[in-house]
Amino acid sequence: MITRGSKGAISIFKDKVTEVGVERNLKIVDLTGAGDLFAAGFLHGHINNLTIKDCLQKGTELSSKIIQQIGARLNSLFSCLASLPFFCFIYSWLISCTS
Repeated sequence: MITRGSKGAISIFKDKVTEVGVERNLKIVDLTGAGDLFAAGFLHGHINNLTIKDCLQKGTELSSKIIQQIGARLNSLFSCLASLPFFCFIYSWLISCTS
C-alpha cells in the first residue's frame, strides 16, 4: 500500500494493482496525522475482510476527515488528542474483535 498525496493511494499485491483517488474540494486545516489515520482505516477494513479497494477507500475517508477537522493545531488543553490516530486504530480493532 502506498499513499500518494493528491494522486490517491495504490495497493500492489502480486500481480494485482488497485488504485483509489482522493476526495476533492477539501478544506484542509493541517496534514499532520493523515498517514496514521489512513493506515488505521485500511487496517480496519482488512481486519473486517473488506476488499483491497474498500480498505483503501476507508483509509482515504479517515485521513480526509482528520486533515479537515483537527490536524496538529491543538492548544495545550487538548494536547492529549495528539495520539488520536493511535486511539482510532485501537478503537477500530476493538470494534472488529467484538463483532
